[in-house]
Amino acid sequence: MTLLDVPFADVRGDTLRWTLAPTPCTPLASRTVDLGSGLTVTLSVLGASHQVLVRRHDRPLLHETIACGIAEAAPLPE
Repeated sequence: MTLLDVPFADVRGDTLRWTLAPTPCTPLASRTVDLGSGLTVTLSVLGASHQVLVRRHDRPLLHETIACGIAEAAPLPE
């Protein structure tokens, strides 16, 4: 467990956006887990949101971001 010292930000769910496009974000904290066979998963906490990157041998397979302020992203799926 990691405690993060960050200021409170009031975020409404309807302001969050979702994208599978690579989106550069500065994380508050990240953790990478090696699943073997060259497969890794990185989970990054972006305040009230997150980013997940799945790689195989350092090649991106999946890049998902849910965050506020991503203009080209879609609203969260139902």
